Amino acid sequence: MSSGYHHRFMSTGGGPTGQSTSSSSRTAELFRSDLITAMKLPDSHYLDSSNYVEIRDQWRSEWEVGVQVCVSPESIPQSSVRQSSLEEVREEQKFARPDEFFSDEVNSQLTQDEVLLKGTYEIDELDQAWLQLVNEKRKYKILAGSNGITEKLLKSSIMTLEKKCYYNMIKALATEESLRIEYDQSIVCDVCKDPEREEANEMIFCDSCNVCVHQACYGVQLIPKGSWLCRPCTSQQSRPFQCLLCPNKNGAMKRVKPGNGWAHMSCALWIPEVKIANIDKMEPITNIDSIPVSRWNLMCCICRERNGACIQCSYPTCVSSYHAHNFT
Repeated sequence: MSSGYHHRFMSTGGGPTGQSTSSSSRTAELFRSDLITAMKLPDSHYLDSSNYVEIRDQWRSEWEVGVQVCVSPESIPQSSVRQSSLEEVREEQKFARPDEFFSDEVNSQLTQDEVLLKGTYEIDELDQAWLQLVNEKRKYKILAGSNGITEKLLKSSIMTLEKKCYYNMIKALATEESLRIEYDQSIVCDVCKDPEREEANEMIFCDSCNVCVHQACYGVQLIPKGSWLCRPCTSQQSRPFQCLLCPNKNGAMKRVKPGNGWAHMSCALWIPEVKIANIDKMEPITNIDSIPVSRWNLMCCICRERNGACIQCSYPTCVSSYHAHNFT
């Protein structure tokens, strides 16, 4: 066999010492290095560039070992499929769960309080070891007439503590939800667009439309204990609510007086002619009639609409105009 072939042996048996013998071994695979040698060309060899492929990868020493090939490919077992002469296999009988595995309690019809009242804690080996240890320490009290701690008493005590913790958690969550405190920095006030909050100026959410506002921005002097609704949601009018000062609908709005319309707080705060009657409650929005016609005729450079009243940049040479709610 040429030097370009390296033998690899697979043991088919062993001698008395467990080592393979030449009589029980045969060559199963070869590493052909002649293929690698044939691929290499000396630098002085001339060859048309269309007849070879230049390998720019850095050569690795392990490539010199060669390519692993099978000596006898025909000896590899081949899978075969044949038609069975057996009769068609019958389907096994479907499994039916025994009746003793079913409970006669209709748990789905129990109320939440009824489920909590049912004993769900089970005493385990750790609890039993703890009971034995505690009762041994209280042995003198038991001899004096005091009852020891039983498994029933321990189970009842743990269930009572778990229920108490559960109700306290629900109460705490309900209190936090009623405050509508949100700590997500990506949520901003719909009026000032600021995500920051202060102790006396919390961010609150409408329980109906989920609009977010600061207390001071919307005139909420006291956060209610229960749910809180913004002014449009308390009016029980059909949505959507259209702002009189911009083409945008819904959002943090207040009533416009005189009349029965709505306007965004951000629009009212940015348009200089508009006034707010009660600055503490931030309502109602007044003086809409004082807005000049020239402001109503301006086109918003953001939404490209003339619907509503726009504000303009204060820079002398800038002529940009936009709706306040679009810009903020």
